Amino acid sequence: MNKRTVCFTVLSVLATHALWAQSHMVDGKITDKDSSKPISGVTVRNLSNNNTVVTDTNGNFKISAQSGDKIEATFIGFTTQFTKWDGSSTLSLALELDNKNIHEVVVTGYGTTNKKAFTGSAAIIDRDKMKDLQATSIGDILQGNASGVLAISNSGQPGEDPMIRIRGIGSENASSSPLILLDGAPYDGSLNSINPSDIESLTILKDASSTSIYGSRAANGIINITTRKGKGKPKFDLTYLTGSSSRAVKEYETVDAKQY
Repeated sequence: MNKRTVCFTVLSVLATHALWAQSHMVDGKITDKDSSKPISGVTVRNLSNNNTVVTDTNGNFKISAQSGDKIEATFIGFTTQFTKWDGSSTLSLALELDNKNIHEVVVTGYGTTNKKAFTGSAAIIDRDKMKDLQATSIGDILQGNASGVLAISNSGQPGEDPMIRIRGIGSENASSSPLILLDGAPYDGSLNSINPSDIESLTILKDASSTSIYGSRAANGIINITTRKGKGKPKFDLTYLTGSSSRAVKEYETVDAKQY
């Protein structure tokens, strides 16, 4: 092999290596692993050349990459995903919800706090628990579902507001009724005017640390009512309750006025 042949071979190898190392615009798509729907606004970064792009409304993106480059996809609320481009196929990533960062929230005063960081005493009745109850009023929901809370009817008259006591009677002369908050605002109307089907959750605050923000009005505790709000696709719910009453024993024989 002469010098000219050797030079030609070396140049061919260098040219092939340069062609192989050339960057390409790679198409890709990001979807939700659970619903298979595209996710917009996902940050896609090539860790090899630090090139970063964001997915469009259809979850599509284009990024410069070489074969073997490591691609990272990050989005708030989802776990970070990594993949390597093989040099030929398109990039397809499915992000999974990051449920480890979601904790139960307790409503306190004018805001919310993490349940782990909450030191007060509160009882929460959420929608999942209420939907299985045959309740026609808030009093029916409270009965037996929150410790230390008593909700009874004084006379049994239909439409009458229940008598609610949180941890007993707070005063002999003043009112012992708790403060009712409807979506954060004090509510002085009838509790029976609130449809139980419109309630998202009930939070009963019992002690001084959780009720101190409202002052003396909350001396007997607080019932914080949060109503449902529109979300997702429209749907129609129908709840139908009926009841009947009858004598447990046969009616006695009676006399009329003449016989009496």
